[in-house]
Amino acid sequence: MPSKRAIAPSSCVLFTLVTGMLSMVPGVLHGATPPTRQQQTTYSPSPGPGLSDMVVLSSGVVYILGASDDGPFISRVEANGAVAWTSFDAPIQAPANNGPLAVDPAGNAYFALNDFSGPVQQAVIVKYSPSGVRLGEARPASPNPGSNIASNGVVLDSTRNTLYGSLEFLGTDGKFAILAVQYDLNLNEVRRNVYTVPPPAGALGARGFGGIFVSTAGNVTLAGFDMPANNTAQVVLLRYGPDLADRVVEHPGQRNPQRAQSDPFGGMHEFMQEPSGAFVYRKIAPELGSVFPNPGFGALVGVGPDGETYFSRGFPSRQVQRFDTAGAAVWSPPLATDANKSAASFARVINPTVNLYLVGTFSGGVYLDR
Repeated sequence: MPSKRAIAPSSCVLFTLVTGMLSMVPGVLHGATPPTRQQQTTYSPSPGPGLSDMVVLSSGVVYILGASDDGPFISRVEANGAVAWTSFDAPIQAPANNGPLAVDPAGNAYFALNDFSGPVQQAVIVKYSPSGVRLGEARPASPNPGSNIASNGVVLDSTRNTLYGSLEFLGTDGKFAILAVQYDLNLNEVRRNVYTVPPPAGALGARGFGGIFVSTAGNVTLAGFDMPANNTAQVVLLRYGPDLADRVVEHPGQRNPQRAQSDPFGGMHEFMQEPSGAFVYRKIAPELGSVFPNPGFGALVGVGPDGETYFSRGFPSRQVQRFDTAGAAVWSPPLATDANKSAASFARVINPTVNLYLVGTFSGGVYLDR
């Protein structure tokens, strides 16, 4: 059963550096050197934590989603760095791969899980209150009854009080297909839309690994990849208007998406792995169709309000680098992570306070830097 666990004060260590808050230094993130850490929170939700997503509200409240030996967990950290609560969901479930956490203006949190307790995999979308109480769940039915249906994440359109989910399922023909589902904020299903690939011999269909995004205009984009034949894959972008209307299918041409993020203006940013094994970051702007690379080994961990990107490296040293919209490195040297902690898993920026938030793990739990 899901449970809520208050983190004891002794397991929450808060460090505050007296160098002035970043919000008092407008534009500090845009300088040639990285900002100075103002505050660090560390806590231990459970042994073996891994991180899935982070959301920062304009108030400075942070929600963290992850997985652990005790099952999926969600934590709320207040603006002063205090861990308010951590709630655990069913141990048999695991967070979805991409973009699984959304928070509405009232502080309710939504995220996607995959339940492996039954004979087939079942997608689950859950809702938690601002105080960490599990309010409900949705279990979308597979269009092919009795087959696996997996969740690849959710996204919230708070101005229209609607939630979208990206899922995939195994069709009656044995091919994968992508399912987009729309919910109201009580997790009642409103409508759905299925995307399939016309299957030539040996085709595996389409999979939704890549994330789901909504623009300020309410347009929804699902990222995934088509597999028109064995050992081939190409990125597919499924673009919908509000309420999953007027789908347009695009194939930008890149292969094997590994991670994706979205900026507030509807652009999509992807972290890709080429067939050669080299890691390349690309930004795809739907208005311009532009593509450019940032070379380097590591992970794209965040996209800022101005389209800037944050790239986290664990080797040869743990550091975070900021790139501008043209792909040029801004910080020199990069922002270093504590030696006993992992490279940041996610980075978030909130404007106009110009604050940078980083979250990662260490041997004893989770850290949150501001």
